[in-house]
Parts: sequence; structure tokens; C-alpha cells
Amino acid sequence: FWTVWSRRHQPNVAMFHYLDLQTDLVGELVRLGHALGYQLSRERAAELAEHARLDEMRAHASALAPEATEGIWRSNERFFRAGSRGEWRHFFDDAVYRRYYDRINQLAPPDLLAWAHEGRQGCDPAA
Repeated sequence: FWTVWSRRHQPNVAMFHYLDLQTDLVGELVRLGHALGYQLSRERAAELAEHARLDEMRAHASALAPEATEGIWRSNERFFRAGSRGEWRHFFDDAVYRRYYDRINQLAPPDLLAWAHEGRQGCDPAA
């Protein structure tokens, strides 16, 4: 990931964050289209967004989950779990979080950490 971050300003690099997709899926689809060389209108992006929402992907999990036909998931539908913000808190206590926080601050610069935790709201990689 560090390699991508160091190249984030290059014209052939576009970074997308799950939180940004949750916040403004249509806008992020327009941005993705632009990064791929397509002029995607907000109206068309809104149509596409209907198929990219979590509930829609979960409804078609048998076709969309990675390796869906291999039976590696207990449930293809659960592959598309909620993915809600702060979901990790159900699995880690404060001591684990403190160790995580200490370690990430040894490994990565503040702008990368801001983006990793908050998406473009924390730090826009293109800026």
C-alpha cells in the first residue's frame, strides 16, 4: 500500500475508499469513470449505483462474491456484510486498539493514516 500512496499524484493512479463509496456512491462512480477515461453523467452514475449497493450485491452474491462457485465462504451473502463504520469495535477492546494505534503511527505518515481511517474527508490523495 505504501507504494501506491507514494504514487498517488501520478495521473494513472486513483484511490478509492470504502467510506467515500458509502458517503457518495454516485459521485465516486463519476470519479471512477473519469479515472478510466469515461465521461459519466451523474444521472447514469445514479442508475449504475442502484446495482452497486450492498443490498443489491448481497441479492446476487452467488454471482458476485469472489470465488463464489468454489464454496470457500460459509455464505456468499455474508461476504457482503454490513461493513459499517466502527464495526471493528465489536471484536477488539481498548488495549488492542491502543496497540494498533501505536503501531500504525510507527509505520505510516499522518496523511496516509488520515486517508486510511477517514477516506477523502480525512485526506484527499489527489490534493
